[in-house]
Amino acid sequence: MNTLWVPFMFSKGKSCVLLLFLLALVGIHADVFAQPTVTIAPDESDLAEAGQVAGGFSVTRTGDVTLGQPLDVYVDLSGTASVGPDYFISGATPWISPTYFITIEAGNISASATVTPNTDNRVEPNETVVWTLIDTKDNAHPYSTSGTLEVTLTISDDVAVVTLSRDNGALAEAGQVPGGFTVTRSDNGAINQPLDVFIDLSGTASVGPDYFISGATLWINPTYFITIEADKFSASATVTPNTDNRVDPDETVVWTLIDTKDVTSAYFTDGPLETTLTISDDVAVVTLTLNDGDLAEAGQNPGEFTVTRSDNGAINQPLDVFVELSGMATIGPDYFISGATLWISPTYFITIAAENFDVSVMVTPKTDDMLEGDETVVWTLIDTKDVTNDYFPGDQKSVEMTIRDFTEKVFKDSFEDPP
Repeated sequence: MNTLWVPFMFSKGKSCVLLLFLLALVGIHADVFAQPTVTIAPDESDLAEAGQVAGGFSVTRTGDVTLGQPLDVYVDLSGTASVGPDYFISGATPWISPTYFITIEAGNISASATVTPNTDNRVEPNETVVWTLIDTKDNAHPYSTSGTLEVTLTISDDVAVVTLSRDNGALAEAGQVPGGFTVTRSDNGAINQPLDVFIDLSGTASVGPDYFISGATLWINPTYFITIEADKFSASATVTPNTDNRVDPDETVVWTLIDTKDVTSAYFTDGPLETTLTISDDVAVVTLTLNDGDLAEAGQNPGEFTVTRSDNGAINQPLDVFVELSGMATIGPDYFISGATLWISPTYFITIAAENFDVSVMVTPKTDDMLEGDETVVWTLIDTKDVTNDYFPGDQKSVEMTIRDFTEKVFKDSFEDPP
C-alpha cells in the first residue's frame, strides 16, 4: 500500500493541489513497475502426422496486469523433432534461436501458439516439441514466471505400408507376352510426395538376354526401385521376354519387396514379400525337305534339299542348322556343295538368314571316267552345336540323294579296238 503525507504548512488549496499531483505520480509509478505473473500450459499435447493433428500451448498473465498494453512472452524451443522438416509453428515468432516470443495483445490475458506436424515418408519414433517459459528479454515488458515452466508436445509417426502383388505371372517368349507386378501404398505418410519402393531381383532368367524391364530402375545390383508418384497409391513394373533361338527350360523372374534404402523415403512392408513370374520357352522346329534327289554325272545334273524353320523363336535372328554328311559318294571326287559350310567333319552348318524361314543346299555331281555305279549322298539333321543357336529337330530329319553314274564313255571305251 502507498502512503502519502501532505505537509500542513501549505494552505488548504495548495495542499489539495499537491495531494492530487502526488497521487498522479503514484499511479504512474504503479503502471511502470507493475509485473504480471506469466504461466504456460499445453492446449493439446498429442499431435499426429496422420491427418496433421495439431497441438499447442498458451501463455497467461495474471496478478498486477495492465491490460491496456501488449506483453511479449519468451519461450525456448527444444525437443527431438525439428521445426521445418517435422512441423511448423503459428502464433509464435522466432527471436534468437532457440528462443521465440508470443505476444499477449492489449486487452487480452492470454495468447496461444500452434504446432502442426508435417506428413512425410520417413519411419521415425514418436518425436517431441518442448516449450520452456523463460524470463523476459525485453525490459519494456517485464514479467515473472510461475508454476510449471515447460510443456511437451508429442508427434506420433504415420508411415506408409507397402504391399506387393503380381499382375500376370505367365510370361511367354512366343508373342513376347509380358507380365509384371504392382506395389501399392496405404494412405499413411505423405501421399503428396513420391515414394521410392525397393525390390530385389533374382530368378533363373537373366535380365538382358532373357527379358527387359520397364517401370523399375536399377539402384545397386540386384536392387531396383519403383516410384509411386505423388498423389498416387500404386505403381507397376513390366517384364517382357526376349525371343531367342535357344532351348531353355521355363525360367523365373523373382521380385522381393525389401525395406527402404533411401533415408528420405521409407515405409513398412506387409503381406507376401515375394512374387514369381515364369517365362515359357519358344523354340524353332527345323525339318529337312528333299526337293530333287535324282542327281546324274551326265550333264552334272544337281540335286537340292531345303532346311525349314517354324516361326517359333527369334525369327529376327539368323539360325544355324547342323547336318551330318554321309553316303557312298565322296565330297570332292564325286560332288561339290553350295549353301552349306563345313564345321567339323562330317558336320556342316546351314544358316537360315534373319526374317527367313528356309534355305536350300545344292549338291552338284562331278563327271569322271570310272565305272562306279550309283552312289548316295545322305544329309541327317542333328542337334545344334552352337550354344547361341538352338532348335528342335522335326519329324523329317534325313534326306538321301542318288548320283547316277555316267556310263556312256566307259561302255564306248570298253568296245573299242585296243591300240
